[in-house]
Amino acid sequence: MYISARSRSFYSILTVFLAFLTILAGSAEAFPAPQEGGRDLGAITTAGTQCLTFLIDQRPEGMELIAGRQVLQVTFGSGDFIFIGIDATQPPEIDDQLEVVRATSDLGHPDGGGSLGIVFEQLAVVTVLDVAGSLALGRVDHACREVQVGDSLRPFVAPEERPALGELPPFDPIRLIELDESDAMVVLGEIESVRSFKAGGDRSASLSRAAYATRDLVTIDQGTSSGWNYGDIGLIYSGAIPETYGVKTDIPPLIIGRGVIVHAEDDRALLKITDADTVIEIKAAVRNIGSALATDGGAGSGSGGRAGNSPPTMSCRVERSSVRRGESVRVSANVSDSDDDVVSVSWTATAGTLDPAEGTTSTWSSADLPVGSVTITGVAVDEGGGQTACALVVHVMDQPESTAPTTMGFDCHEFASGSAEVDNRCKAVLDEVALRLRQDPQATAEIAGYSDSTGSADRIQGLSEERAANARAYLVEALGIEASRVTSRGLGAADPVADNDTPEGRAQNRRIHLVLRSPSTP
Repeated sequence: MYISARSRSFYSILTVFLAFLTILAGSAEAFPAPQEGGRDLGAITTAGTQCLTFLIDQRPEGMELIAGRQVLQVTFGSGDFIFIGIDATQPPEIDDQLEVVRATSDLGHPDGGGSLGIVFEQLAVVTVLDVAGSLALGRVDHACREVQVGDSLRPFVAPEERPALGELPPFDPIRLIELDESDAMVVLGEIESVRSFKAGGDRSASLSRAAYATRDLVTIDQGTSSGWNYGDIGLIYSGAIPETYGVKTDIPPLIIGRGVIVHAEDDRALLKITDADTVIEIKAAVRNIGSALATDGGAGSGSGGRAGNSPPTMSCRVERSSVRRGESVRVSANVSDSDDDVVSVSWTATAGTLDPAEGTTSTWSSADLPVGSVTITGVAVDEGGGQTACALVVHVMDQPESTAPTTMGFDCHEFASGSAEVDNRCKAVLDEVALRLRQDPQATAEIAGYSDSTGSADRIQGLSEERAANARAYLVEALGIEASRVTSRGLGAADPVADNDTPEGRAQNRRIHLVLRSPSTP
């Protein structure tokens, strides 16, 4: 075990330090020159992420930074030379790499105050250049924060090489979610974001309000024993707010962010925030929704299959992230394959039904489901066995109380003269109608077709009927609305909305009018 340099007397340290400076002055050219900006070591910490704040069970013991080459300097960064107090019986060797660490405070859990461990900063990597007696000379190769006199050093162990995380699907923030007390909680973040510590008599401490955002690392209070592993996706949501300024509000929790686990231990894990709609604070809840590495339910996960085969790439989206009980939503996947293999897509859900279960699009129904969150998973498999998965979360809400029936009108004007073709402008109107029909499964649509007064009575009536029928066909055949929910009829030149004596007026009269009827307010 190394002996702390603080156990030596001041004069002993000063004597050895000055003697070493004399040696250094005579052989400065033997030491490598500082590197410009420090070399990029990638993931430099034993926890497997770069220069982070984390929790450990015991304070680190070992070597200590006692000074730098500049006598009056007390903080150091990349490229600086530092002097390290060591135990002469167990000295490091030349070219060994050490990491600089700093223990700051004991951390208590924000709920209950139980000890979670010691807040621990990983600061830099140092290469040993020379060893003499109880001193070693090192060069700071990479420092993501300044190191200072009194910081500890220990042998650097490169992290294990791990598979790359897949690309996550688009993030849809601000959604309701049901509170679950078994979910993990954010208890610590990167030290730059921490405003203060409040120490208690039992050496426990709790963090003051601290805020984190995209690309920050936070520690959660669950780990492998609770099913959290490297690559797992964490959905971050605010806790329910039962009281505001003394007034009970019962505000439900909202999804506000997402992250990926980059390191996990038995009772804690590190979450890298990938998406944040607002600042994320201590005590935010985190729910495990699957792995970015798995092939049976992760988001953006992938495996190669046959040798040399590249797995397909896949992104998924859901039409709406929140539905009322009994409603349906469409899910879809965009897939591609660099090997030009044929790719098949299949869908599963933790609850509800999917129809069809295969294909790039499917409709998920929440019929008979209770209020809560459901995970929908899409899996893409290519001919070589490579596969990729993505995950979507949909929240099911209660239906509101019924009120008086409602109607809503939609118009599509300016059909071409003598034509019943539904153009892109009209399709955009019908797309909105279809969305509202999916949102309200009990709603129905009535389409009336019209013509201007030009031509024979039979021709006028026929064009009005064709326009209404073509609009109905687009809703039913192209957009998947049930045929029984849509009716159409032609009304000829009746009820003109403009003057048939002008070209502009006749264009306005070549139209369809659609009435959406709902038995209850959506």
